[in-house]
This record gives sequence, structure tokens and C-alpha cells, in this order.
Amino acid sequence: DVGHSDVANEAPSPANLLADPRCDHMRELHVRIWLVKSYERSDYRGWFQAMETRVLPALEWLDFDAGDPKQAREARAGRLASALRHPLLRKLTLMGTPKDADLGGVEAPSLEEMKIWSAADELRLDQALKVRAPKLKRLFLDAGWHGDFIEHDQVLPFFQRDDLISLEHLELRGVRLDEDLFARLAHSPVLRRLK
Repeated sequence: DVGHSDVANEAPSPANLLADPRCDHMRELHVRIWLVKSYERSDYRGWFQAMETRVLPALEWLDFDAGDPKQAREARAGRLASALRHPLLRKLTLMGTPKDADLGGVEAPSLEEMKIWSAADELRLDQALKVRAPKLKRLFLDAGWHGDFIEHDQVLPFFQRDDLISLEHLELRGVRLDEDLFARLAHSPVLRRLK
């Protein structure tokens, strides 16, 4: 577990922290309250940037979850694609806005659980729902932090996917419900797999 909350000084460099050879054996990385100078919300972009070049060979669980829910949801997360491609990553927990979340077609070969809390006006939900993860069992997306709704046309393509063969638990918060959505979901291959 690592954390930094001294807004008077620059946060330690994630790249320098991850350069430690002992990180080669690290199976879980939990980062809490990562504040940087002149920014009042946690900013995890440096961590994602560092992980683009520093592979943590044993990493199975990546967790960026600040203690204050409001602060966490307004955190900046950085690019997720490289982290999701990690060959052993089984679990991703992220409270914050995934900026530059270009996840369409990203392969996540070992991912079994993904949880993201964010805001509808910033989370590119359509991108998060395009991740290719054949082992994904649990998916949780909450993009309703600011009271905004996710329109159902953003989620309908996800429910027509037939490649999520392992998905058992699904929770999408902040989706606008209407009769048309329920009618289409009745024939969804995704819903038939859920427990």
C-alpha cells in the first residue's frame, strides 16, 4: 500500500518507486490519496504512465481507491489500456475519471473483475464496455456521481456481445431506464449468463 497526501510538496515519482527490484515480486498494488502540488484531488496519471514502461511481472490486483468517495471519483486516472493488457492482472479497482480511456478492442487476457466509479460526463462508458476480457466474471461501473444519466444507447451494444463467456455479475449504475431498454434486454445474450 502506498499513499501521499502532502500538497505542499511534489509526490514521489511513481516511476522511481516502481523501479525498486522488489516490485518484481509484488502481486497487489494499492494506491490511496495520491495528491500532487497545486492539485486538490488525487492524480494517478503518473502511476499509469510509469506502468507503460515498467512491467510488474507478478501483478494480479491494481487498486486506485482514495478514502474519500467524492475525492476519489474526481481523481484523474490516466490511460488504462496498458494496465489492462498486463498478462496476469486479474482485478482492477478504480475510483476516478479514466482520462484518455481509449479501451475499444483492448485485450485483457486475465482480467476477472473490473470496478470503476466515475462521472457520466467524463467516463467514456462506451469505451469501458468494449474491453475484451474472456475471463471477466464481475463488472461494476458507476458513472452517476454528478447525478447525470448514461443514455441506454451507450450500453445496448454491450448487451449484444457474445464473447463475454465468463461474465456472471454485472452492475451498471446511472443508466437511464425506459421500456425500450427493457424490451431489448430481454433477448440479450449477456443477461442469460448472469447469476
